Amino acid sequence: MKNRILIIDDDKDVCEVLKRNLTRYGYEASTVLSGLDGIEKLKRNRFDLIILDLKLPDLYGTEVLKEIRNFNKDIIVIILTGYPSIETAIDTLKNNRASDYIRKPFNINYLRIAIQKELENRKIKKELRLVGILEIGRKAKQLRLNKALSLDALARKSSLSKSFLSEFERGKKFPRLDTLQRLAKALEVDIHFFFNK
Repeated sequence: MKNRILIIDDDKDVCEVLKRNLTRYGYEASTVLSGLDGIEKLKRNRFDLIILDLKLPDLYGTEVLKEIRNFNKDIIVIILTGYPSIETAIDTLKNNRASDYIRKPFNINYLRIAIQKELENRKIKKELRLVGILEIGRKAKQLRLNKALSLDALARKSSLSKSFLSEFERGKKFPRLDTLQRLAKALEVDIHFFFNK
């Protein structure tokens, strides 16, 4: 099933460029030209990711994002803006839980990579919940032992603390995604190793 992306931007040209390119990359893309239309479309349809302009004719992008978070806390939102500021970026990313913040004019290849990264992160988070931390910790420990690595050696190699690694292996600590990626790199495996049955 193709990942579905909703583009909310009042610039028709931007919408067309994005839709054309995202379709070429294998996504199913839809567009709307206002915040209220975007909210309504999201309530009626399933989407995996939103590309949201901050400057819309009816609502400010952060208002749209807050409304979206009222009924969907997990959907990926990438913000586009031609009027960036440090304060807006911090507010949008932290307080409203946007995934990324990209300035206009944007590089389509950079945007494609950001989309791929966010969709991959979401997939891994789902797999983490399905497999369970106890099983992942057990696999990490077994792999460490197979490679004849002590906890001290793995701590040095991964730049993670020995106490964290010990608790993780016993299923007591749930790692963040970037922590799990560091651990996979230190153990010389792809992150998906932890989720394979």
